[in-house]
Amino acid sequence: MDDIKLDYLERMKALLVKDDITSLTKYIARIKKKVDNDPTFQEIFAEMENKNFDLATNIIEEAIYENSENEFKEEYADDESYENINEDDMYLGSDHSQSNEFDEDYH
Repeated sequence: MDDIKLDYLERMKALLVKDDITSLTKYIARIKKKVDNDPTFQEIFAEMENKNFDLATNIIEEAIYENSENEFKEEYADDESYENINEDDMYLGSDHSQSNEFDEDYH
């Protein structure tokens, strides 16, 4: 998904969170032709028309999350280390010696 469509999703989410349905309806009218062939937006618009605002919000959040996850994968796709990243490395960094040194000093 390109950045423009992602911006549309972010704006729609912000208006839904504010519960500003009037502004959201106007915004959708402005962008509808620009995203006419995008199935994600069509699904969101259908839920909005049916006044399923919670479901529309969930679809938007899922699309935003999927896009950010794809960007992360693309950023590291050429890097071999992406394949080897595990959860600990993501949060602690790849060098665990610092935590071991702390443990030794602590005891």
